[in-house]
Formats: sequence, structure tokens, C-alpha cells
Amino acid sequence: MKINPNQKFPAFSGLPIYNIAPSLLENFNEFQAPFFQQFSLRHAPEALRLNENITKDYFFPTLYGDVTNATALFMCSYEQAAKLMPDSSLKPVNMGFGRALVVFSSFRYNKVFGISPYNEVAISIPVVPSHQPSLPVLPLLFADRSNLGFYVISMPVTSLENKIRGRKIWGLPKVLQQIELQVDGSKYVTRVHDEEGEIYLEFQVPMTGKPARLEQKTRLISRTEGGQILNATSTGSGDFAVTSWPHSRHLKTNSNERPFISFGASQSSQLLRDLKIASHPFEVRFGANVQSVFDLPYPQKNH
Repeated sequence: MKINPNQKFPAFSGLPIYNIAPSLLENFNEFQAPFFQQFSLRHAPEALRLNENITKDYFFPTLYGDVTNATALFMCSYEQAAKLMPDSSLKPVNMGFGRALVVFSSFRYNKVFGISPYNEVAISIPVVPSHQPSLPVLPLLFADRSNLGFYVISMPVTSLENKIRGRKIWGLPKVLQQIELQVDGSKYVTRVHDEEGEIYLEFQVPMTGKPARLEQKTRLISRTEGGQILNATSTGSGDFAVTSWPHSRHLKTNSNERPFISFGASQSSQLLRDLKIASHPFEVRFGANVQSVFDLPYPQKNH
């Protein structure tokens, strides 16, 4: 299945969803594709208490169908990225020229097993074990990604239920915010609003590019409020349009184009402004009708 250039993508205002349904959504019939059949569903050791009235016994891994995903990889300051590491066991991927990578991904989850649709943005820094030689590397392009992880530094989400799930189960830094998604010409635009409604993050990804079928596992890394480092595996499959600028890794900006990313002046974007992120990406990807799963976390291994 290829991305249809004529496919219409609805705009989503992405206003926060505070309502939590008392029971799981009965939509298992929407997850019968072969991709999902390779995973055995199970419950967590304990049901999750969402509030004083609602407790849910979710199935794992969480199944996501018909996902619209826009991802952009930008260069940033290695020194600033290193300051955000959860502990001494991890370090940012070294891209050379004093640069690391920061990845912005927006998701429209049109179908979630047991849960209503919602929007999400994941902001992460690709990391490797600290004992790995500090030579400039491009592990994102390697077939062996066993040592590569993505440390999540921020994760806005439009659903209160999924904010609670993300924080309590995975220790992810989820915050409830408005995430606006819309098409602007040939680009897919993601806007994240702070608590006052002001846009503090906007990035755009071309919906056209080199066709690529991506089947990959991604290891997300988070730190709980108690300081424990957790890992969780996301497995995805889908068709993407990919555009790369491999020779831009030494550039901080590209003044010939409208910036692919911009930040507001509010406190919500201070973490991102401090990273000194380039205005031009290293690579962008746009995918439609993507399928993925996200499993329960496990502790970080000692290196």
C-alpha cells in the first residue's frame, strides 16, 4: 500500500479531552490485519486506577491502527542535549560538528484498541550507551539498532486518559495540551499550544518524498518520577514519504527556505530553545495508515 497523493487528511483542532470513559472501547474487530496477529495480547500485572471512580484493565501491547505520522529529525547542540540525559549510562548520538539529533514526531491515532482516538507529539533525543566509542556515527541509518534508544524529553498529548497511562505505566513526561494537525498545501503541519492557548511549537513535514516501506522497532527510554530508567519497545509498519538532507549536518540554519520548525516565547518551549535546534531538518518522514504497537516497559540494563 502506497501513500495516495490525493488522500484527504482531516484537520484536527486537538483540544484537550478531559472525559474518561468508564470502560474499554469495544473495537477489537478493527485490529484483524496480519500485522497485529503476530502479537499476543495480555494484561498488565495490575489494572490501572485512573481516578477515584474508574479503573481499567488494559491489554498490552497497545494496538494502533490507521495512524498518521509526521516525523522530523533536526540537528541540535550536543552539549545541551547531554545535559538532558537521565543518568550517566546514556549519551546523545554524536553527529559531529558538536551536534546531536532531536526528533519531533506527531501522531494522529485514528484507531486505538480499547481507547478513543487522540493526538500526540513525541520529542526525543537518540542515545547510545555511554561506553560506546564517542566517534561521529549515524546509527539511525544502520541495520543494527540494538544499542540505539530514544530518550523522551517531552510528550504533549490531547487525552487526559493517555496522559495518566503514559506517566503511571511508562514514566513518560506526558502533558495535556492542545495539538493542532492540518494540511497546508503539500505539507503536514503540527502545532502545539501551551496552557494559555498560545502556539509554542510548530513543525511541518512534506507529504511527498521518496517512497519507503518502513518496518522497524524503536526503543523508547523514559525516567520515572522516582528516578528509575525504563525502556519500552514500539513496533511499526507502514509506507512513508522520506526526504533527506545528509550533507546538512554541519549547518545550523538554512536561510533560503521558510523554517521547518519554530518556537514560541512561552515557558513551555524553553527546553527546546535551549537545545539550539537548526531550522532545517536532517530528514523528514510522512506516513499514512501506519500500524504500530507499544508494549509494557522494562528496567534499563546496567552497562
